[in-house]
Amino acid sequence: GFVVFNYDMVGYSDSKQTPHVFGNPTEQLWSFGPLGLQLWNSIRVVDFLESLPEVDKTKLGATGASGGGTQTFLLTAVDDRIRASAPVNMVSANLDTLKTHLLSCLANGVHLNYRCSSW
Repeated sequence: GFVVFNYDMVGYSDSKQTPHVFGNPTEQLWSFGPLGLQLWNSIRVVDFLESLPEVDKTKLGATGASGGGTQTFLLTAVDDRIRASAPVNMVSANLDTLKTHLLSCLANGVHLNYRCSSW
């Protein structure tokens, strides 16, 4: 059988405590934005699933479409507990910017599981 956990993107449905789009100068100063917050939520979902006694911690996977696809590939990149990953698609007007940023982080010795402050 399967255990499935479906959760809302930041700023939608039960996650409206924070807007989907934000990034004022104070939030930028702390590198706090919706992408990082959503990724943190995704990591915490994995933490929760691992805490369930009926879940086999060696067989965790992730999938999603659109923003969920983006989260799937980001979660898989930063969390080695994910053993199988199937991002359906992802949406980004700034994929080249994201790629450039990640390469810059790596070149400056920043681990991918930490968010670069220049983003």
